[in-house]
Amino acid sequence: MQTSTAQASTLEARDVLQNMYQETLGQRRKTDFFAEMNDFLEWMLTSGLSPTARNPTGYEPSTATNNLKRLGRTLPRLWKEHGGYTLIVTNDLADWYVEQLEDDEITKDSGEPYAESTKRKHACAVFAYKRWRADQRGGDVWRPHTLFDNEQRERPMADPITLDERKALREAVLEYESVTQYNNCTPEERDRIRALLAQRLGKPKSEVTPSDWKDANRCWKYPSLFHVTLDTALRPIEIERAKVGWVNLEANRLEIPKDESTKNDVCWETPFNSRTGVSLEKWMEQRAADPAYDDTELLWLTREGNAFTSGPLGNRLRSLMEEAGIAIAGRDISWYSLRHSLATYLATITNNIEEIRRQLRHKCIESTLRYIHPPDESVRDHLAQL
Repeated sequence: MQTSTAQASTLEARDVLQNMYQETLGQRRKTDFFAEMNDFLEWMLTSGLSPTARNPTGYEPSTATNNLKRLGRTLPRLWKEHGGYTLIVTNDLADWYVEQLEDDEITKDSGEPYAESTKRKHACAVFAYKRWRADQRGGDVWRPHTLFDNEQRERPMADPITLDERKALREAVLEYESVTQYNNCTPEERDRIRALLAQRLGKPKSEVTPSDWKDANRCWKYPSLFHVTLDTALRPIEIERAKVGWVNLEANRLEIPKDESTKNDVCWETPFNSRTGVSLEKWMEQRAADPAYDDTELLWLTREGNAFTSGPLGNRLRSLMEEAGIAIAGRDISWYSLRHSLATYLATITNNIEEIRRQLRHKCIESTLRYIHPPDESVRDHLAQL
């Protein structure tokens, strides 16, 4: 049973949320929203600190109340990023929010960045919500890469991809997932490749035909995906929502509308080189003939017909690096490694940080500077001149 202090905190938090969402949610969504927030608050007060313990303990009323208030301010940002109302905050969406806090892309109303202690409080509110979803709603367990308990802690996805590795990836992806030509296979090789293609295509091995061999070797999905990202440093969530309408092949650039951009505050025009334009044009021609894309405007889908997310993208990058003979042991490689590498190597050939900021689609220069890491080869060259 709640104490009078807890009851007062509960009423205060509910009043705050009522005032915040009174006009922004329809009646049915509002009913759904407040029912879930009531359950979340009750969980925090009764068992949030140790929900699986024999004698669960809850947060202090003031902490639970503040978590609920901060979550109330956070959810509208997440809904914009998601594309509409939802109470299922995916791990990718939660990661995106922490990254925005980390890069000072989410700021005070005045535009000033939050202090690290405030970032921690906002991240902890999302963390508490995700823990409740995992405990009470069967949601995914989320392990944020930082809760801002150390101001100097770096995102573990920043391990560099070198300039030579970038060039190797651009070429290796042209042969990625290709197979030996049908007429050049031994019967044993043919049977093994037929089983591989059956798995990729989701059909029985007996139905795999020689034309499937040709299709496997001429598909431009992954070359276009990697080439575009090498040039534009697309975030995982941008790949997840990338649409055909973003592509301007005549101008060799992506045009991301304001209401679909990651920041939801500006239309971004992000150029790519003509070589990438060829890959993307080839893929768009193939995509138009693929029935899997008949009912969607999304530019890329996984083999299962889903939008790409950070997990599958990171797996593809590491797989391609292995095929290219690039060592990944002991390195923390994720899709963001491509983003960091673009900033780093653009900085070695241009002194125009504004150009890099626009290519990475950052609101402020300070965010861009965090992505630039002096490459070892550059440092060695400079040391040799001393």
